[in-house]
Amino acid sequence: MVSKAAYLGILLAAFTPGLCGTTFAQGGGSIVINEILASNLSDVRDPQGQHEDWIELYNLGNTPVDLAGYFLTDDLARPTKWQFPAGNPSATTIPARGYLLIWADGDIADSGLHAGFRLSGEGEVVALFAPDGLTMLDSLAFGPLEPDVSYGRYPDGAADLRFFGYPTAGWSNLVIYQGVVSPPQFDVGSQICTRPVTVTLTTATEGASIYYTTDGTEPFSEARNQPVGSLYTKPVVIGGTVTLKAMAVKAGWRRSLTKAERYVFVGQDVQAFSSPLAIAVVDTFGKGVSRTPVPAYGCFLELEEEGRARMTGPLDFGGAGALNIRGKSSEGFPQRQYHFETQDEQGQDKDVSILGLPAESDWVLYGPYTDKSLMRNVLSYRWSNEMGQYAPRTRFIEMFLNTDNSLVTMSDYVGVYVLIEKIKISPNRVDIAKLGPGDIAEPEISGGYIVKKDKFDGDDVSFVTNRGQNLIFQDPNGHDLTQAQRNWVRNYFNAFEAALYGPSFADPVNGYAKFIDVDSFIDTHILVELTKNIDGFRLSTYLYKDRGGKLFQGPAWDYNLSLGNANYLDGWLPTGWYCSQLGDGDYPYWRRLFEDPQFKLRYADRWFALRRDLFATNRLIGMVEDYATLLDEPAGRHFNRWRILGQYVWPNWYIAKTFREEIVWMQTWLANRLAWMDSQIAVEMAPSPPVFNRQGGQVESGFPLTITGPGAIYYTIDGSDPKPATSSQTVGVVLVSENAPKRVLVPARVVDDAWRGGGAFDDSSWTLTTGGVGYEMSTGYQDYFSLDVQAQMYGKNASCFVRIPFTLTRDPATVGQGTLRVRYDDGFVAYLNGVEIARRNFTGEPAWNSVASGLHDDSEAVVFENIEVADLHAILRKGNNVLAIHAMNSPATSSDFLISVELTVAEMPGGSTSLQVFPYTGPVPLVASTRVIARSLNGGRWSASNEAVFAVGPVAESVRISEIMYHPTDPNAEFVELTNIGDQSVNLNLVRFCDGIEFTFPSFVLAPGTCCLVVQDLAAFEARYGPGLPVAGRYAGALNNAGERIELRDAVGRTIHSFTYRDDWYSSTDGKGFSLTLVSPQTVDPNSLGDKAAWRPSVNRGGSPGAAD
Repeated sequence: MVSKAAYLGILLAAFTPGLCGTTFAQGGGSIVINEILASNLSDVRDPQGQHEDWIELYNLGNTPVDLAGYFLTDDLARPTKWQFPAGNPSATTIPARGYLLIWADGDIADSGLHAGFRLSGEGEVVALFAPDGLTMLDSLAFGPLEPDVSYGRYPDGAADLRFFGYPTAGWSNLVIYQGVVSPPQFDVGSQICTRPVTVTLTTATEGASIYYTTDGTEPFSEARNQPVGSLYTKPVVIGGTVTLKAMAVKAGWRRSLTKAERYVFVGQDVQAFSSPLAIAVVDTFGKGVSRTPVPAYGCFLELEEEGRARMTGPLDFGGAGALNIRGKSSEGFPQRQYHFETQDEQGQDKDVSILGLPAESDWVLYGPYTDKSLMRNVLSYRWSNEMGQYAPRTRFIEMFLNTDNSLVTMSDYVGVYVLIEKIKISPNRVDIAKLGPGDIAEPEISGGYIVKKDKFDGDDVSFVTNRGQNLIFQDPNGHDLTQAQRNWVRNYFNAFEAALYGPSFADPVNGYAKFIDVDSFIDTHILVELTKNIDGFRLSTYLYKDRGGKLFQGPAWDYNLSLGNANYLDGWLPTGWYCSQLGDGDYPYWRRLFEDPQFKLRYADRWFALRRDLFATNRLIGMVEDYATLLDEPAGRHFNRWRILGQYVWPNWYIAKTFREEIVWMQTWLANRLAWMDSQIAVEMAPSPPVFNRQGGQVESGFPLTITGPGAIYYTIDGSDPKPATSSQTVGVVLVSENAPKRVLVPARVVDDAWRGGGAFDDSSWTLTTGGVGYEMSTGYQDYFSLDVQAQMYGKNASCFVRIPFTLTRDPATVGQGTLRVRYDDGFVAYLNGVEIARRNFTGEPAWNSVASGLHDDSEAVVFENIEVADLHAILRKGNNVLAIHAMNSPATSSDFLISVELTVAEMPGGSTSLQVFPYTGPVPLVASTRVIARSLNGGRWSASNEAVFAVGPVAESVRISEIMYHPTDPNAEFVELTNIGDQSVNLNLVRFCDGIEFTFPSFVLAPGTCCLVVQDLAAFEARYGPGLPVAGRYAGALNNAGERIELRDAVGRTIHSFTYRDDWYSSTDGKGFSLTLVSPQTVDPNSLGDKAAWRPSVNRGGSPGAAD
């Protein structure tokens, strides 16, 4: 290839105007979008060494321009989609008559300028907006682009738009070619054929010639720089299995890409083949399959309307790829395991969706040869996903493998297979950050990584931890990592091991929990032990770590030797812990984790919660039965192909004579396993939980909840744990937990000092949350807060107010010394019932907009500082109390902020510390939707918890979304109004918006015929409409000006509304100040809110929030 520098000396060919419709800059600056490459196959690489799409800007002016604060977007409805960062003018300044390159890859954490979106090779629009987020400076719309073909202005900055066959990132745009030839189009695409087909080839480029081949060779020779295929003059008749490849050329133009279609002919014995499973036909062009990938063509046929797939049916996917044998111990089985990689015409990975699974390029075709139920992997992966831990998605298929380049016949049938997603880093699989070679410092170097504990291939790169664990770098492959990255991962594991085996290993902040996602470790252990997976813990065991995140256990993989399918390590027995068969090397970390009583209790909580729902015996047994019914017919063909029923296949213990015998035996094994684990966990971890007379759901107001169980029972109705939490650093009881409900406000003006708890104060308009409060513009604090206040604080106010109410039922005189535990960045003043009890990094009297007087180092900010509070008994009240925190940042433009507190007391004799925890004495009348958590205390031992959510009263029947201000003139004055159309009051507690915007209602009573509001920005809303309106709280996110789906659910997850509003319904509601108003809340069909006819514009500009319109 000739270099770009060499081309600069070439006389440019005369250009042909009118290659595409012209788009002009919108004015308002000298910066234009000059060139776009939306499919970068082999052009310039980004700083991380990747071929990423790019956007080139050009400065038409005579002075440099710093673009810090400007916006780029590929969605005109979201003009602020990505903002040029501030603070680095050398990176964001574009010189006079100069260029600036932005990588459009979505990897905003990477070094360099990386936009927060990707470009579509199918075409879209890119726009540049001024720092106000409203003024469009320029836009460039483009249609489909071929790989390595750019599109932009010629000459630089002009209105005329061209395709460039030679992209020029950071250089003046060149017209080397007069154009790019459009690739040939086939009127008949890839298909499975039963009779000859006639294919017509065309190209949209006038005067171009098409050349084609049918023998698999390329129709254009790179070496000879000319076509070598047959010149297309008439339709091509296809009478046998062939690949038809075609390309087009025209003098003075860049040649087209080569396009290919595959026509696979089937014999008469399979033309009528159909199945209740999807069908796959994989053709290898006459080549045998080995561990080395060979070219292949895959045809996948989905079920049709009647629930069967047919060999002659339409293709769900047909495309090129590569196929090779995979697996270690399975390599010697007659039914092989395969890796199938989908590719484009250039042999590059191509993400595709197959049989409804999310688009990707790497797939596994798993043949369940040793698993005569055919379903053990499918079951285990499904259970993992239902637990909330990603595992590969699957589809059962019947598969034909044609390796002789002849007709596909029943001799090519290879049985039932499972199409499985291969484990890899991908937005649709393990969704963690993509690491580049330039990521060599924090925070970028901290992720993402996938490692595994498994048998070794010769090419694997591994590392050994200080405690002897030999782990393999899976993705990225160890060869693609720098030495600094490999060292970082090893050091992270070593730090985790040091914490786990250190003296304070159970410390929730600085112990093992600092390094691992505990829930994922618990879920993995439960799944391995439930299935008694004989490869579990020691082989095929994956772990992954995202950038700035903790270490996760998973995804689940390779569960074929589970559910009794093993004749070693007691795998056939439904009793006994599998882990007891393993030494510490094969069973790392777990024995130490189970030395922590809190880990054991958390394990028991999770197990019994699963048993109440997802892992209920009847549900799991029924799932096995459903799959068996689906597989009955295909299993007959499978075992006719592989005649192994009634025969030993390693490592079977039970040898069934029929498919149904295998299923019944496995169902019995599973039921016995579940019962054994119930009894064993109740003994070893924690007793089984109390029992509710109803396990949640919809109930009438006043429903009497009864709770039974041994010993004394304690319960809460606010979602908190009835078991007192004890700090590892101070002996005592938590009065205010870190996750206690709290109200938060970033003030925009002076607030009455009564907010500190010294007197009556209404904080109902403040944001309700649990956990910490903060924001993080990089990484570090994201795991320590649940409410993100960046939008309210950054650049506006360094102060944040937090009010935490709690109730004390005991005499305060019985309370000993208190400890305030605080994570903070950068300062605070703490008040208890209006009395100051502690402060850090601030002097004097704080104002509503005070700034901390000093900085608190990030590494120290995430660690609780323990501050003794003397004479706590003199400040506490029996009954209602308020802990108030005035948190302060320094400065208001700091990149992060954090405040999170606990209040503990050294001694609380005589029982419960808070009115939130109730001793059970009799039926509990439920008068509002609530989450009930209960434990029993028997012989000094706490049971596992029982938790249920109850929806009380006719909430779903009575509540309607009645008004939506989605595109106000002030973008921060959005609101959504709810109306009670019923004849009785309803409490909205735990009702939630879960799509479009996110908000969970606190306890909020809505009387008949009245309204309430949720708003995006309370200060902006009150500035527009005034105070005193019935605002329930502030939602997260924003309503899309272009329209989007809104979903509202009640406390138990029943859908109240799920609909999409559109911006083209009424022009007056789209940015002109009018709201969407429900025509008739009383009579509207709640399922019709997605229809324009259900809505009208508001009568008045601004709408009528909180009142009838």
